[in-house]
Order: sequence, then C-alpha cells, then structure tokens
Amino acid sequence: MNLFKSALLWYLCIMSNLAFAQIISRPRPQSTPQVIMRRMPTRYAFSTEQQRRLDSLLRAYKIKANDLRRVSPVVSERSLMILQTETRQKASQLLTTDQKQNFQALSQDTLMVAFDKAVAPIKSFPFPPPSGYTYAVLDDAIFSSCQLLGDASNIIYRAITSSNCNYGDVGYYAIPDGFVVVTKVEEINDDATSVSGSDRFSEGRYQSMSLLDFFAPRKGYFRVFAFLVTDVPFNATSTPVTAGNALEWIRMAANVLPDAIKKKPFKPGYNCTVIVYEFKSEEANTHLSPLLSPRFNAQTHLQKSHIAESLQP
Repeated sequence: MNLFKSALLWYLCIMSNLAFAQIISRPRPQSTPQVIMRRMPTRYAFSTEQQRRLDSLLRAYKIKANDLRRVSPVVSERSLMILQTETRQKASQLLTTDQKQNFQALSQDTLMVAFDKAVAPIKSFPFPPPSGYTYAVLDDAIFSSCQLLGDASNIIYRAITSSNCNYGDVGYYAIPDGFVVVTKVEEINDDATSVSGSDRFSEGRYQSMSLLDFFAPRKGYFRVFAFLVTDVPFNATSTPVTAGNALEWIRMAANVLPDAIKKKPFKPGYNCTVIVYEFKSEEANTHLSPLLSPRFNAQTHLQKSHIAESLQP
C-alpha cells in the first residue's frame, strides 16, 4: 500500500511539473504596438524677401567657395566646412519659427534642409551669356497669364516640344532671379529651317556617308536656342561662345525645373529673351566652330523653326 501511494505521489509530481512547464513556456500574446502618426509638414513656401536673401546668400557662398578652392586642398577642405556651417546658420536665421519647426520634422539637420530647400539644386547658366548670339525679346502677351515662373516654363516647354517643332529633350539652368531652357544643337538648312531625319540632331557626326562626301566635303550649319527668363537686364560678355559650350549645355542641364524656381512669382519686369548661337562644320564628322556673326537674326530662327507660331497665346 505504501508502495502504491509513493508511486501515485511520484506520478502526480511529474504531471504537475509538466503542466507548469507548458504554462511558462507558452508564448505570451504580444500587445499591438501603438502606431504613431507623424503629421508631415505642409508649409515650405518662402516669402519673396526670404527667397531673395537666400539666393543672395547662395551666390556669396559660391564666390567664396571658388576662391577657397584655388588655395591648397588641405587648407580649402577645412575652410569650406567652416564656410558651409556659417552659411547654413545665416540661412536658418532667415526662417520663421514655424518654418524651422516644419524643417525639424523632416530632418535633424534643420540648417541643411532649410538651405537646400531654399536654393535651386541645378547648375547655373553662364550669365551674362557669352558673345556671338543673336537675340529677340518675346512679346509680353505670350506670358500675360503667368503668375509663377513655372507657368512661363510650361509655355516654353509646350512650344518647343510640340509636334510643329519637335525638339524632344530640353534642359534647365538657373540664372539670377530666373531660369534658362536650352535645346539640343540641331543642323539647319540654308534657309534656317531644320534638317529632317536622323541628321538633325547628329551634331555633324553622320551615321552614313556616301562616296561623294569624300570628294565634295559636306558642310553643315547648326544652331542652339536658349530661353532666358529673368527680370535682370543683361548684355553679352567679352568671352565668345565655343562649340564645346553649346554641346555641353544640353548634356549637363537639369531634366526638370525645381520647385525653388518654379514657385517664384512672375512679377512685372520679367520677360523672356531668346538667344540663338550658330555654328558650322567644314566637312562631315569634324569639329564645329562658332559663327560669331550669325547668318540669320533671332526672329528668322524662331519663324523657320516654327517656335514663333507655337508660342502664340
């Protein structure tokens, strides 16, 4: 009997231990983590005065940075870091408390975000532009409905990429208080109309050549358009344009116009000046050279390219 009781107690102990082990090893239900909804900032707009002062700050930074880069690399690297810090601090001082809070919600580095949002993240077009161009100031009526610089950009883009003109890719640059739209370098006929077919944008590098090209070299004439939208008057510099300049403009340009420029107001005093550079090649597959005295005026180029009719309001 005692043996039976001992066996029963031993069995009950084992079963209770197993039950307890199952209880403590059972995974506890995980509480659903609280989802924290962060309100994304919605107010990024700078006032006209803020934008003007931030643009001025950026121009001053670029001038000082270029001066520092002419010093030895060891000195310039340290000095550039100091200059960047000082510039960001000055940019932050131009912001309102509300703007700073909005930028803080996006990044721990308020100064960096504020400065990057304030300035245009695209390259600058040479301004004033190099000499050798012919120009025309477009009629103000074309841009009479514009409230922002982005509206003017859309009008220009729709015109030069329309089926009548078909320039395809365009590029964007920044200039003081405005922007530039550039086209590809295109080959033109003797009457300033665009060459048809694949040779139009070949830059004189033809895919196919005939035997005649070796006995009678194929001369070519070329042009490039640049639309400058700004309220800053300008004239040409004493430095003449080069073919290398024109060929690089479309390749190095931005693909879109950033909001920092698009959202600037199109105020009275703004206009669009079209400048046209011409080039020539003495024979196929040779380097282009600039025609510093263009054969046609800008109005003729605009008409023969069908841009003029596409720009009509």
